Amino acid sequence: MPGEILHVHLGETGVAMASPCWQQLAAQHGVSTADGTLVAAEGGDAATRADDAVHRSQVFRETAAGKWVPRAVLVDSDPWMPAVVKRTSCAKLFAPWSIVAGKRDCQANAACGMYTFGNDFWKASVEDSLRRALEACDTLDTVLLYHSVCGGTGSGMSRKMYNGGLNALAPKALLTSVATIPSPQLTTTNLESTNAVLGVAFSLIQGSHLSFCVQTQAAMEYVKRHPHAAPAGDKPLTNEALNGIAAAAINMQHHAHRTPGAPLARSMFELRDFLCADGASHLATPGVRWGTPDRLEALTAEAADASGRLLAAPEPPKDGAKADEDANDLKPTGGLALSFGGEVDAKQALSATSALKAQWPDSPPFGAAAIGGGCTVAVPGTEPGVACVASAQSLPPTLRAALRRVRETHARSWMTRAFAHHFVAEGMEEGELVEAQDVIDQHLKTC
Repeated sequence: MPGEILHVHLGETGVAMASPCWQQLAAQHGVSTADGTLVAAEGGDAATRADDAVHRSQVFRETAAGKWVPRAVLVDSDPWMPAVVKRTSCAKLFAPWSIVAGKRDCQANAACGMYTFGNDFWKASVEDSLRRALEACDTLDTVLLYHSVCGGTGSGMSRKMYNGGLNALAPKALLTSVATIPSPQLTTTNLESTNAVLGVAFSLIQGSHLSFCVQTQAAMEYVKRHPHAAPAGDKPLTNEALNGIAAAAINMQHHAHRTPGAPLARSMFELRDFLCADGASHLATPGVRWGTPDRLEALTAEAADASGRLLAAPEPPKDGAKADEDANDLKPTGGLALSFGGEVDAKQALSATSALKAQWPDSPPFGAAAIGGGCTVAVPGTEPGVACVASAQSLPPTLRAALRRVRETHARSWMTRAFAHHFVAEGMEEGELVEAQDVIDQHLKTC
């Protein structure tokens, strides 16, 4: 029996992704968002829409009343975003104890999320809810932690979860991060660059076993180029649309790769081993494209392009400056894994994969197709029965450039010790900031 996957949505960004993520998972597995009961797919029974009870139980658990409840915990120190989730269409899916809200935010300070208020919040509420969710799993396989590396809760508490919390509560699980990388164009506070350095170094590089990174500005550019990605009747550039795209990419990865008989990988562990082969980085970028099955080869190339560039794109050059040379090279530098779902069979998927391999004949490890048998990923703005292609690429040049920018932005403020007193006042030592810079430098040098 395949192991369960626990989703932990942390901080404002992570909790905001909960609604689109579970709307898609409920659609994939035939679960009603209104009351958690099974629904029959159009033109068939419930088994046509959902794989089967075994695969459904990976991400949902069945209660004594016959309802299916998400294997998820939503955590935010600020009560605002959890209150927003409780007003969404999928609010009744979640168990009441699985939504954990604090009484105030962490003031966009990672040290506050790690040492002071975040530490008290962890002991008072978060640890018990996580323990309860883990005890409901028989053979836990993966913990997916959704968060941002530039916020106080997302950066600080994620470090606490990785380096002590989840390692102690779930020592054998694959700790997988779905992290939002900040964009200089969308920076809202002066502390974001320091939070990002701490989050990337201690949460993504040292804490997680596998990380899917999404850059905010690049995701917005993706929606600009593909307006149909936005929910029907809504404006293209919305957080809901961006979260929906990211959630679709991640859901395709863990759903299709866990389908029995998939030629690439049957678990997230195998996906991690493939992407990290030969010393490659465990930091990856996701991508997803969908459309009609007759465009499968084009969709496959676009999904690979999305994981290599669109969801981790470099900032546009300013004042006539030269663009980052790495951005022009879309060849994978690490493993590239492809997942297929919807109206796609194995023969079509392998043909599309071979066509993409022909474009990059010298690229290192290239994933064979992983087929999501019968699964249809519910992507905002699409109709049922479309072909879906998702990809994951290990540390493409554009993600490397994004991490360099995070490091350099912090280095400029660190030269004058700007804003360091905010972190020291919350119990962090200056040496941790220096160590975080060294961790990022070493990772970029060795991978």
